[in-house]
Amino acid sequence: MHLRQALIPLSLVGFALGTPADVSIFVATPGSGGDVWTLNENQTSPPIIHPELTGIHLLPIDVVGRTALTLLLESQPQFRADLPGGTRVVLPSGRCLYRYRRDLNDGTSMFGLFSIEPDGHARPLGELQGTGPNPQSDPLQGRFALSSDSRALVLASTVEAGGDLLELDLDTGAWFTRTTLLPPQEFQPDGLCLVASFGAAQTTSGLVRYERLPGAQGALVGFSGTGSPPTWVGGGIVCSADATTIAFAAGAGPDAAYIYVAQSTGNVVRASYSVQAIADVGFLPASASGPRIALSPDGSIAAWIVEEADSRECFVVDTGVPAPAEIQLTRDQNFLDTLNDSGVIVFASGDRMLLTVGEDDEAAVPGLEQAEVFSVDLSVAGADPVISNLSRTLNTIAPPFDYGRLETESGIFLLDTGDVLAHDPGDQDLLIPGRVIKVSQAGPTTMFSNADKLDWAENVGGHIFAKVQMGGPGAQFRLLDIDSAGSMSISNAPDLERSRYAIRPQGSLLTAVMANDSGGEFLGRVGLAGQGGMLLVPFPALFGPTLGFTPSGSVAASVVHPSGTFFFVWPATDPPHLLWPQPLPGFVLPSN
Repeated sequence: MHLRQALIPLSLVGFALGTPADVSIFVATPGSGGDVWTLNENQTSPPIIHPELTGIHLLPIDVVGRTALTLLLESQPQFRADLPGGTRVVLPSGRCLYRYRRDLNDGTSMFGLFSIEPDGHARPLGELQGTGPNPQSDPLQGRFALSSDSRALVLASTVEAGGDLLELDLDTGAWFTRTTLLPPQEFQPDGLCLVASFGAAQTTSGLVRYERLPGAQGALVGFSGTGSPPTWVGGGIVCSADATTIAFAAGAGPDAAYIYVAQSTGNVVRASYSVQAIADVGFLPASASGPRIALSPDGSIAAWIVEEADSRECFVVDTGVPAPAEIQLTRDQNFLDTLNDSGVIVFASGDRMLLTVGEDDEAAVPGLEQAEVFSVDLSVAGADPVISNLSRTLNTIAPPFDYGRLETESGIFLLDTGDVLAHDPGDQDLLIPGRVIKVSQAGPTTMFSNADKLDWAENVGGHIFAKVQMGGPGAQFRLLDIDSAGSMSISNAPDLERSRYAIRPQGSLLTAVMANDSGGEFLGRVGLAGQGGMLLVPFPALFGPTLGFTPSGSVAASVVHPSGTFFFVWPATDPPHLLWPQPLPGFVLPSN
């Protein structure tokens, strides 16, 4: 018998927005539970020890829909894997989500969520009792879907915990169980979607949908189209930019599938009409070359990747036309017959999509290599799409298009402008140096040359901050101005290997912990306008696993001393000082 788990909303005891507390920390020894404290940056008020967040163990958490292509968009949540034993997700709204387990004295366990708010406060968000004989098993799936405004999320409980969809209002802390009228459902981890007017979730064989109205309950949605209803549903939903349409793969199995679309009302409708082996949707961490299914901004066109015997081909279809003919974009008249693999598809506008075509040799490089970024113009109904090579790393400008030099592992990122940032590795045999390019509809623009590798990049207030391995001087920090297609070297940044870093949410200050060859670490910071690079102390130390910023802009971190671990803040203009006078084992819980 399935026993529905009652969600226990935690009281907000100890959570007061008016309290001048600025930094939350996790006080814990390795391998044991810990407590969440909130400390005042200037020690002008006593610490808040949150009773609902005592004796907890941090757990992994992730957000559905992350792709390698969209990591630099300001609207995208950011996944962080810097917590011992757990992970966290930074939301575009400035709050950060954490997940935990809390063991009780009677041998049972509770599983819940909390956030670190932009003001540094910890906020308990609710918890569920575990399942199983004792009950100690996690009742929640570790991934959630986030609304486009970052103010709500939906997650699924396991079948043993009731198999429900649970929606959380992140502003009020209110929970809504959306599936009380259904028997327990087995929801797919990546099969969640939350838009302005409705929520949707994939079971192993169907789709549940609900209106986002007070008290509204979900129902299983029927399927329309020729042939039998699907018995298999692929894990992963994509949504149109206007939040009206969702799309996913379904059929008799992953080798015999179709593309289906749905809206806020009505049945799920089959949009494609050839049975195909449709690839996964392309979400991280499973895929390095996603997205692999995409919708135009109004949902009228769908694009997807098909897994054929020795290739990955791209197709598009008009979702609003009965029995339309799918168009294969990667057919031989468009690309060399040996140029076999495609991925990284996204619509840049209503009738123009971006497509990456190259080779997919998973044994050598994850994702695509020898690739180019192409524009596909679908504006003329009934006419063949017009395909243009935008990146032109090898100057092939007319079909059939040839191989390029781009690699998804090296970085192919969509920008908020609709352009693409990519690393062109060059050609050592031909003495062609690597470079970082901006790819627009007009073609490629070199932002800077002599770049061997793009280690990482992050969006900081409309600019892109990156660490680049340079051919001559070694590693450099670079600030990329997307509008002017130029870049600036942050020359004052310490020339050491980065092990972890944090960027002030306003995008004005970088703080990094850099490893030393002797095993020690230095903590340094630099202004992203190129000014004020400095080290905390001129000798190596050992710092905590996380870095953060207080609302005032001070760096918040922990350092290991012979007498224990100490928490401190480092203001932008004043000397550092301790957050707590005595040693405390643990680390900072950042909101950024």
